[in-house]
Amino acid sequence: MLGVICLLYVSPVKTWIQQSRTEAHQESELRGLQEENARLKARHEYLNRPDSIDREARRLGMVKQGERAYVFEQGR
Repeated sequence: MLGVICLLYVSPVKTWIQQSRTEAHQESELRGLQEENARLKARHEYLNRPDSIDREARRLGMVKQGERAYVFEQGR
């Protein structure tokens, strides 16, 4: 009788262990997504500022109309 009772508990225990592993993995994934979301929100706020378009364009090497572009090469 004790053996039958033990066998009845094996499947629920296995399921519980598997679910706890899945929960830990999903919590880790959730933390990563929350960090990425915070990073993207900060980037969105930065890009919505009025001066950010000019700054990003200059970072890409663009110049305004009428300006002269200069290229400085580092010594080899």
